[in-house]
Amino acid sequence: IYGAPLEQERPSVPGATGLVELAPDELRNIEEDFFVLHSSILAEAATNNQDTDSFWRGNPASWTDLHAGVDIPRAIGVQLRRKVVDLLQQRGNSTVELHHSPGAGGTTAALRCAWDLRRDFPVCVLRRHSTTTADRVDQLFRLTDKPVLLVCDAPLISIGAREDLYIELVKRH
Repeated sequence: IYGAPLEQERPSVPGATGLVELAPDELRNIEEDFFVLHSSILAEAATNNQDTDSFWRGNPASWTDLHAGVDIPRAIGVQLRRKVVDLLQQRGNSTVELHHSPGAGGTTAALRCAWDLRRDFPVCVLRRHSTTTADRVDQLFRLTDKPVLLVCDAPLISIGAREDLYIELVKRH
């Protein structure tokens, strides 16, 4: 039939035994607190008509910006990626703090690291912190059976709340 939509693939993330498809209800639940870097993230960004030059006006890089490579490589980028990969491969819970001055590119370096690892590990970026954040991280971990990289920007979560989240996740795993 002319004009009928093609059947779309479900978004997927890396799992222990290959790609894991995320059902729409699972993804919606997880994305209450996070942006999940799944296989369809660029298509979603295109349909949301993201402002294409907001990065050049001081805003964090979008997934489209990172995909296009418009961010400036930071000296810390290679070290950060290496450290995060090592910690993820150890399969334990860890926190990596990236201290930087506002506007110095630390958030972009963290997002670049997340973008670069999205095909190897399930990756999510904190959108908001809630009482169910630990449950949602745990849900993604259980679906994939693989360590989850969670990127949190300091303005979105206090140090105390971050530590509480860490302790809750340690108890579960």
